[in-house]
Amino acid sequence: VLHTERYIFVGAARLVRERPLRNAADARRHALIDIDDNLPLCRYFLDQAGGSADWKFAQVEYLGTVGAVRLRVLQGRGIAVLPLHSVASDLKRGRLRQLMPRVALQSEGFRLLWMRRHPQAPSIAGLAAELAQVPMR
Repeated sequence: VLHTERYIFVGAARLVRERPLRNAADARRHALIDIDDNLPLCRYFLDQAGGSADWKFAQVEYLGTVGAVRLRVLQGRGIAVLPLHSVASDLKRGRLRQLMPRVALQSEGFRLLWMRRHPQAPSIAGLAAELAQVPMR
């Protein structure tokens, strides 16, 4: 594992002020934004919050990339689960707010994998050590 990727459920500060998200019933007043219809980002939240049965959103929008999801959330067009490293500065500046902070979202690990007895194993292990020292941005 090179890095642990943490996720956070967020919404634009103004949107969250106007329409707080305190529970599953409040989700009906929000658009959920994710990258595709499998909801790979929102799963980090839903799997910890009791599943998707209770969480019904006004609409769901699929944008294909984390960057596009982040931009749409910053525009106040919906809420989303995003990698913490991609929104840390937005949270710090007050542009985004964390939603449902008591729900501990799942995390992922960035891994570097290679075959056993790979002829370049020492070089790959060196690369892994270097990459592990580079902070997430």
